[in-house]
Amino acid sequence: MSGERMFNEVSFQISMYPQVNFFYFIGSLVNGNIKALSSFCDLLIKNDLKIRWQGQAVIRKEMTRELLEKMKKSGCEWLGYGIESGSQRIVDRMNKRFSVKLAEEVLRNTHDAGIQAQANFMFGIPTETEEDFKETLSFLKRNKIGRAHV
Repeated sequence: MSGERMFNEVSFQISMYPQVNFFYFIGSLVNGNIKALSSFCDLLIKNDLKIRWQGQAVIRKEMTRELLEKMKKSGCEWLGYGIESGSQRIVDRMNKRFSVKLAEEVLRNTHDAGIQAQANFMFGIPTETEEDFKETLSFLKRNKIGRAHV
């Protein structure tokens, strides 16, 4: 879906239900198409459409601090990321197509932009070892997941 189509749909919903100012994008990744996401944010900002929005996202290198700051300015409050493991071996085995290092960078960029992040993890994945589990615990501690940022 294009950024313009996303914007038009949100605008239509607001025209139909003027009391609504919160949108949760479910069923697709908000950052599946970075160009569309950036365009959507630009249109929200340009048209001064004051909404709050949230959605699910994937870890990818295009989730830069600059893009995340634009997302925040457009009303993004929260993103949920499916990281699944702090072990690169397990992440690779799950075909997640990102590095654990990149996941840390995206989480940091999200936090620095002022957007709340949820990181989803799985435990007991087939072939996961005690060492993989320890790497995930270390990832959680390094990134202060499960604790409030102070």
